[in-house]
Amino acid sequence: MRTLALETTVWFEYVESEANIADGGSRCGVDCPVSREAGIHLREVPCPKLPTAWNHKADWSEFWSQ
Repeated sequence: MRTLALETTVWFEYVESEANIADGGSRCGVDCPVSREAGIHLREVPCPKLPTAWNHKADWSEFWSQ
């Protein structure tokens, strides 16, 4: 819903795992040596409680405005 509200275009592209530097954090955690060497500082962030798909659009708008 936020993507629609912002009128954005989303681009997804496949990158093979061994070549994808973004995989380090999800596989090794915040202490990933490859990410650290590349200057990418990872940290754990708690996931906020999200409105469900069944919530009204206004609930999502309030969430994204925080």
